Amino acid sequence: MDRTAQYNCEQLPLARMKNFTYTILFLFVAIAANAQRFKGGRLGAQAGVAIPIGAFSNTDDPFYKSNGYASTGLDVTVFGDLFLTEHLSLGIRGGYSLFEVRDSDLEERLNISEGELITIRTTPYQNLNISGVFGYTGTLIEDKLDINPYIGVGLGVLGTSDREVTIRDTTGVILFDFNKQSEINPSLQITPGVAFHIALLSFLDLRFYGEYIFANHQLEETTTTRRLVDNNTIISVMDQSVKYELRSINVGGGLSLRF
Repeated sequence: MDRTAQYNCEQLPLARMKNFTYTILFLFVAIAANAQRFKGGRLGAQAGVAIPIGAFSNTDDPFYKSNGYASTGLDVTVFGDLFLTEHLSLGIRGGYSLFEVRDSDLEERLNISEGELITIRTTPYQNLNISGVFGYTGTLIEDKLDINPYIGVGLGVLGTSDREVTIRDTTGVILFDFNKQSEINPSLQITPGVAFHIALLSFLDLRFYGEYIFANHQLEETTTTRRLVDNNTIISVMDQSVKYELRSINVGGGLSLRF
């Protein structure tokens, strides 16, 4: 069996990624430049695992509407906060999550006859997001440990899993071929979470975080199916709108600078 996973970051348009990066850099510079006008600031980065919660769409059909097949993946975030008071802060954050596709689950839902060969090619689910964040920082142990509950509200761009499935007989003749591709659209994303900061130095904290991400996306998908029937190839193309519900729990750690 030939199973290939192709990680195609071209799902996320280059122009959007550039604008996203420039916006984050500009806002981080603005936060650092204005920190002294407020009660200080915080800049940091964190990384961890992104755990999908439930199916990403509401159908069990493995072809025409994806029911998920997402596995635990990677989460990376950079952030900056300005303290309005000793405890309250406003900030900006940019994040990226990637969920690999469980090809084995997809294969189990296919009726493969003995001797048939299957090839599955997939790209991962990807989520690029930017949001404003309101937070509260409270002291648990003076100069050693604090707690930081927060909520982020912003935009998320979901790149769904494009996939191609090909089934051949023992002579190599293609019996079935399926291809699915989706457009990419931004949607409102809400991210409540909590972080703990352990002081390493007077200006440097070790950060542990946990958060819940949820967003609803309505995406247009195009599916192309080819079937061999009585030595004739039947081709069908279908366009449809599919609702995706992104739900994940992200946990991990990082570092933050306090100034």
